Amino acid sequence: MLELLLEKEPFSLASSSVWNSANRYYIDGKSVAISSSVFRNADCDALRRKLDEFSKENLEISKKYFDSTVQKFIQANKSRFDSIKDDAFDFVQDEAEKFVQKNGAGSENRMIVSFSGGKDSTATADVVIKALANPKITHLFGNTTLEFPMTIDYAERYRKNHPLAEFRIAKNTDQNFYEVCKEIGPPARMMRWCCSMFKTGPITRVLNRKFGDKQILTFYGIRKNESVSRSKYSRVTENTETVKIQKQTVASPIFEWKDLDVWLYLLSEKVDFNDAYRLGWLRPRRLLVLPEQQSAHPVSFTHLHERTERKVAEFSCWFCPADWKARRGRICGFRQMEGASGRKWSCCCRRRKTQIYELHERRALKNLPAYTRF
Repeated sequence: MLELLLEKEPFSLASSSVWNSANRYYIDGKSVAISSSVFRNADCDALRRKLDEFSKENLEISKKYFDSTVQKFIQANKSRFDSIKDDAFDFVQDEAEKFVQKNGAGSENRMIVSFSGGKDSTATADVVIKALANPKITHLFGNTTLEFPMTIDYAERYRKNHPLAEFRIAKNTDQNFYEVCKEIGPPARMMRWCCSMFKTGPITRVLNRKFGDKQILTFYGIRKNESVSRSKYSRVTENTETVKIQKQTVASPIFEWKDLDVWLYLLSEKVDFNDAYRLGWLRPRRLLVLPEQQSAHPVSFTHLHERTERKVAEFSCWFCPADWKARRGRICGFRQMEGASGRKWSCCCRRRKTQIYELHERRALKNLPAYTRF
């Protein structure tokens, strides 16, 4: 896909060493910056046709050169691998020992791994199992109902490959994400209702059923270089405001790792991982593509085009710049009143009345519905 996006000949980069980190590509050791407009303006239909045309050859050639490149990568970074592995194993063993000493006998059974199906939680799970020599440790998978099909498939595959592990699934079966979106709009930075409703809430209920009010130790795959906010976290956190689910001690074995460290561990240890990464996703988390994830745009519309196009079309009015500003609090909430052509709008903030009016006029011209947001 990268060859097609850069308008190169098919398989021209097949024998090259190509890596991605922090939205920057490295081709044969040279840094290549790719503008977000390349991803944003990609002709996904043409990409899909080309990928289908060369699918068989692509699979054979990619595997041949990929395996060769991986071996070189592992050998060149052997000392780095030994260092990060030893540090992570020591950390897990130390935190587990401290937890048992503090919480007494039986607390060794109150340790869990937070599993999302992504590369970070996969690496963390493998580190914890091997460091504690405990293949029976509980894994908690939070199914937000928006997971990629490949993530669900991988979770099932992981479960089968770890038959001794207790694998629990937390899922909100009472509400439908898309129906809630129609009522209050998709989640935004200033209104992240999805986490509490479809992730934190269901996970808390599962933990309460299993452990009651007892303290637990949760191993997370959080890394500080994922974002600015996460860089402010601590490697070990206990019952503070940053811990979304109370009554737990959160320990992050790979907190200091970079993206390449995660891949170095997975590839060196030959750990199976989510197939979505092989298709080009950097962070295969949710089906709806957010504006800041421009590089995921052509991948989503190419490999999951039917589901992606349907959902984006359904919520298209929420992805325009004006609406993102509205949902971030720069333009206040609005309410649709009765009336087809001569619509009337009520505004909760008179200072923004003109902006709200213009926003709704543009929406009305496009024949798009408005939603209540408070």
